[in-house]
Amino acid sequence: MPNADRPIPFAREEHDYPPHHFTRWSHSAMRTFLANHGFSVVRQDAGTLKLAYLSDHLYFAALAPLIAVYKRAKFGAASAEKTVTELEAGGTGVLSDKSRRQGIVDAVKLVVRVVTWPLATLMWAYYRLTRPFPGDSLYTLARRVD
Repeated sequence: MPNADRPIPFAREEHDYPPHHFTRWSHSAMRTFLANHGFSVVRQDAGTLKLAYLSDHLYFAALAPLIAVYKRAKFGAASAEKTVTELEAGGTGVLSDKSRRQGIVDAVKLVVRVVTWPLATLMWAYYRLTRPFPGDSLYTLARRVD
């Protein structure tokens, strides 16, 4: 499940909302919940905090405003609720071809990853030193107490 103690430097991820996930749990909240329901925690782990996870946050934080500007400039203010795919469908612009659009996204993501790697490294070190369970997912193994 999503770890409530994981670093979320800019905003929660899209998959962090329903229908994907309804809750996020911290390690202590999960332990308390299980203890209150007759379980003993055998093992708990938050996975590994990966540099790519933080780099992706930086990528989306940089890309989201650029996409919003592009949509507003090309399609007007009413375009805010639609995706670029929906807006470009059937069009003839540079981004109308799905594979070309994906290639541009992949290239931009690579550039942002390279440029933000030093910042992501500093963020990674900070979160590793300041949080006991910094990984993006929380894994808990519990046993029913009889």
